Amino acid sequence: MNERKPVVVVLPFPDMKRLHAHSKGTWWEKSDATRNAKELAYHLSPEGCDISGPSTIEYRFFVKDLRNRDEANMIQACKPYVDGLVSAGVIAGDSWKLLHTVGVSVQVDRENPRVELVIRSDDAN
Repeated sequence: MNERKPVVVVLPFPDMKRLHAHSKGTWWEKSDATRNAKELAYHLSPEGCDISGPSTIEYRFFVKDLRNRDEANMIQACKPYVDGLVSAGVIAGDSWKLLHTVGVSVQVDRENPRVELVIRSDDAN
């Protein structure tokens, strides 16, 4: 069995204020933030990576402080990042048939808050 290495995409910690599902901003603020996050993920996607079939995604969040945060909201704020990876061809799609969330972790990194999206092919060999 020849197991592929996971694809790790490192992106800035998402703009929770504007990308949060319950954000109170105007629609164009959220639209701009969504477009910018999607484009950023597209441009920071590693070249030559294409997982053509089902895959799994693990979210590794690195936050700047110990403030309480909701993991589900952090994942939801990463939706534009996932859309950018789909547009870049890194993953085939984000439907329930193609992308499965397998984990989430949160750690403190005061110097470099970020999210690492770890994507693995779901090949059943």
